[in-house]
Amino acid sequence: MCWCLLVAVKMARRAGKIASDLQEHLFIMQWLATALKRHLFPKIVANDIVWFMTQGKKYGYGAKLYNKVEYIYRSRSGALADKSALFRFTYFVETLKAMGWLDYLLSPQEWKNYRKASSTASAVYTPKALLHASFDEAGMVFLVLLNQVARYFIISISTQI
Repeated sequence: MCWCLLVAVKMARRAGKIASDLQEHLFIMQWLATALKRHLFPKIVANDIVWFMTQGKKYGYGAKLYNKVEYIYRSRSGALADKSALFRFTYFVETLKAMGWLDYLLSPQEWKNYRKASSTASAVYTPKALLHASFDEAGMVFLVLLNQVARYFIISISTQI
């Protein structure tokens, strides 16, 4: 589904149908609605389509649906699989920031006295000392790094990546 959507957007851009972020958003929302209505993809993909549509309705063109789809495609296609764990972690955090998440790199003292900046904001809290100690010179993970994420999510980067 991601590949199909990316191709459709690029074709629409070349045809001059998409000239702004708002037009891109409207095109993607229409494409998703059509794909869902016509059952173009297996049922298992329908939940993903509904999620994208919900994001698009909730956040408007600020949802940056194209960026989300592109990230999912890249993470599954091998474009990111060939990169180091540090690169993937950085790409992940930058993607969250592009989606409106906050990113806090905390000193040991700030980490010790940690308090959420907001109970409603989505945020990634990373201890600076642990971040630097978790990756070797080649960007490979040699210690597990845990990030506390607001809204009670925990993201774990392990040596399996």
